[in-house]
Amino acid sequence: MAALIVAFVGTIYAFGLHSLLLPLLSWPLLARMVIALAVMLPLASMGMPFPLGLRQLGQSHEELLPWAWAINGCASVLAGPLATLFSLEAGLPAVLLAAAGCYVVAALVASMW
Repeated sequence: MAALIVAFVGTIYAFGLHSLLLPLLSWPLLARMVIALAVMLPLASMGMPFPLGLRQLGQSHEELLPWAWAINGCASVLAGPLATLFSLEAGLPAVLLAAAGCYVVAALVASMW
């Protein structure tokens, strides 16, 4: 469920966040900081799919836990630079949609366990 929430929020942000926030750039710094926090808050569930998946994997296939950690570490190292390059080439909405797609795939894989 957490992965689907992140995917949903990311998709909404991809299609409407820029046009919503652009007029607020002239607001005072404190107001923009509060808005930035409010925009990031729904994405707090981003960190939930991995620990929940680890718990589920540990209950069914404990021997695969080291692989899960290794794949997560590799993906974490590669994701930052790739997202930056992809954003420069295709734009932030495309990165948000790609990330949402990854979270949907993660939710589908978790549901098949």
